[in-house]
Amino acid sequence: MQKHFILLVLIFLHFNTEMDAQSGWYQQTSGTENPLYGIHFSDANTGTSVGIYGTILRTTDGGKMWTEQNSGTNSHLFDVTFLNSDTGIVVGIVGTILRTTDGGQTWTSQISGIIPAIWSVSFADENNGTAIGHAGIMLRTTDGGINWNQLPDAPTTLRGVHFADINNGFAVGDNGLIMRTTDGGANWVEQPNNIQIRLAGVYFTDANTGTVVGGSNLTGAGIYRTTDGGVNWMLQHSIPNEALSDVYFTDSQTGTTVGWSGIILSTTDAGATWITENSNTNTSLISVFFVNTETGFVVGGEGTILAKTGSVTNVSGEIFPEEFILEQNYPNPFNPSTTIKYSLPESGNVRLSIYNLLSEKVTDLINEFQEAGIHTINFNASELNSGVYVYKIESNGIIQSRKMVLVK
Repeated sequence: MQKHFILLVLIFLHFNTEMDAQSGWYQQTSGTENPLYGIHFSDANTGTSVGIYGTILRTTDGGKMWTEQNSGTNSHLFDVTFLNSDTGIVVGIVGTILRTTDGGQTWTSQISGIIPAIWSVSFADENNGTAIGHAGIMLRTTDGGINWNQLPDAPTTLRGVHFADINNGFAVGDNGLIMRTTDGGANWVEQPNNIQIRLAGVYFTDANTGTVVGGSNLTGAGIYRTTDGGVNWMLQHSIPNEALSDVYFTDSQTGTTVGWSGIILSTTDAGATWITENSNTNTSLISVFFVNTETGFVVGGEGTILAKTGSVTNVSGEIFPEEFILEQNYPNPFNPSTTIKYSLPESGNVRLSIYNLLSEKVTDLINEFQEAGIHTINFNASELNSGVYVYKIESNGIIQSRKMVLVK
């Protein structure tokens, strides 16, 4: 079986080395080797990342170039959020809170009144925000981060916070702790659950629908989802000897989570299936942020910044593919399911088919009219034998194909 697997992988690499180099996540030059802990974009071009020893990096060209800013501190910085293109908040160790109103040209230290580390910060609107941290510390601002007041402590350390809307926010932490607010952060209530792992990341697409992630090398990693505002949580995915650090959803169906050992998982079906993506790194990944459904950024250890792009924004703000593209399926090799993504620059009839290496058609996955845009489909090959297969797409006179490896 092992020899069979190696042979299939070698065949796959022979056919696809050149194509693979052009797809997936790719490294950007950060200009630092300091671990990066947080990242946030205020628009498609303008983003900020923060890390240890007061590191703050800024890009204004969609991540092509990153410039170090003067933070005015040597403290470790753990999270960043921007309320608009100019006004941003950074939090870090020993109660550090920094604020800028000029896009990071100058950063001013704000009085937090605490000593414990602040791990995460999130705003419900441009005035109301919550910062959380070590030993259950919770802080609130109602004036855009100028002044901060301490709230009653949570039962244990909190590590992630996110607001779904102006009223509903969620914070997560050690021992499966989940806190919720329904009044914009003025009051927080613990939500009972059966989650045992340390939670680090949280993201809600609306007041009811959300995902939390976390774990450690002792407990393994877990992904949990709720559709009733956190009353009930369902384990969707677990990974032994792994930990997940952050999660981000671009809509109720499409999300990405990152973690140790360079792991990146994505879903396009609300977490029913999580698929491993190739990060091209083994370093720990700590924070993820998406500008739109196709453009995302991940930061982590050793100054790592990864980017993933697949679309452009036109003058009306809509996202369209630049060209007809059939992407490499992921994961690959796979067993038994994999995801195929393709981009249509114009509407038309689309046929997506699977063939064996004898050019015999196995099945048609799609044969219908589709609108222009970016499409994904899940292919379950549980009834097929191990081997190399070809998937081919045809639309508006254009034909493209790629190879995939099924290993059972």
